[in-house]
Amino acid sequence: PALSLSRHDLVEAFKEDGTRTTAGRRSRGLRHALVVAEIALCLLMLVGAGLLIQTFMKLRAVDPGFNAENVLTARMSLQGARYGTSENINRFYSLGLDRIRQIPGIDSAAVVNAIPMEFGLNMNFDFVDTKDVVETDLMDWRYASPEYFDTLGVRVVTGRGLLPSDRAGSPRVTVISEAFARRYFKDRNPLGRQLTVFSADGPIEIVGVVKDLREQGLTGPVPPVMYVPVAQASDAEIRTSHTYFQSHWVIRASSITPDLTRRIREELRALDPQQPVTSIRSMNENKARAMATETFQATLLTAFASVGLLLAAAGIYGLIAYSVAQRTREFGIRLALGATRGRILLTVLRQGGLLAAGGIVVGILAALVLRHTLQSFVVDLATIDVVTVAAVATLLLVVALLASLVPALRAVRLNPVAALRE
Repeated sequence: PALSLSRHDLVEAFKEDGTRTTAGRRSRGLRHALVVAEIALCLLMLVGAGLLIQTFMKLRAVDPGFNAENVLTARMSLQGARYGTSENINRFYSLGLDRIRQIPGIDSAAVVNAIPMEFGLNMNFDFVDTKDVVETDLMDWRYASPEYFDTLGVRVVTGRGLLPSDRAGSPRVTVISEAFARRYFKDRNPLGRQLTVFSADGPIEIVGVVKDLREQGLTGPVPPVMYVPVAQASDAEIRTSHTYFQSHWVIRASSITPDLTRRIREELRALDPQQPVTSIRSMNENKARAMATETFQATLLTAFASVGLLLAAAGIYGLIAYSVAQRTREFGIRLALGATRGRILLTVLRQGGLLAAGGIVVGILAALVLRHTLQSFVVDLATIDVVTVAAVATLLLVVALLASLVPALRAVRLNPVAALRE
């Protein structure tokens, strides 16, 4: 408005309306352009919010590969010399699992160095028999106690899982994930094949394949994973893992209650008063944390889109109301000459609809230009989803018409005689 007044042309103002000053056609054009831009930005935000909400719903429906119901996880940081050897850590775990299993309501318990949906330790490995097998590569290395797969309800696809007989001194074994088998063995049988992680520790035989778990979050490809019995993990592997990752007690209960959580914390504190439990969470809470980024993005963009929608509605309402006020005499003359009130209503609504249509077209074009940016926020969705764009466009058009309705009804109710006297 200030810029419009600074360039005010009195001659043009008197030409446009002999009884009031106006900002002229250029000012009207600027106001129209701003409203169109506002609608276009609102469409972008609403489309983005719609895609992120769909992404959020897809992530909630992703099968993590295990049964998360009534499963608790307790974290501990086991760095330092006290738990730096396989012997010490296995004694600690054995005593802790015995204490936890004695708590009423506990069905099973296990330990693992990294729970599903969180990154594990990347390790290099070599195949002992390199014939017909791919070259050395990285995989996700995890140690676990024999009860781990049963506690999480993970299905063994072929071979066997980890057993209590897989102790220190026994032949070293590992269970691999389906992704590991697909990537490195394709259609060949992986059972009986041998690999090494630390060459000094000797070969490890593959004895089973388990269903893929979402070991590195709910998005992206599933990594190849190998699970080794914690009793057979070497000192070097133990120290390397504990340097970068916390260890976890994984506990399945008949039901999760605050009293049960308190009892677990007390038993672990009694096991070693100098070793704190950093957190106890349900597996469903861990899943929610794995979706935290997508949840935040969807919430934030939905909030911005909602505010944008309100502002777009206010902008259209203000512009149409101002236009009706400017055209009061015109509408009065039309009514006096026999124009129907329905015709006046459609004229005003059409103005709001055209503004919305212009903003929708500009917004769709902007979405096409920015589709690569949108791609980084969505999971398994087309960045220009036709249904989402159509729904958002319809919503904006309806909002524009509703925002135009009040000024339109004001124009319809005009008294032609009073309007001509103004």
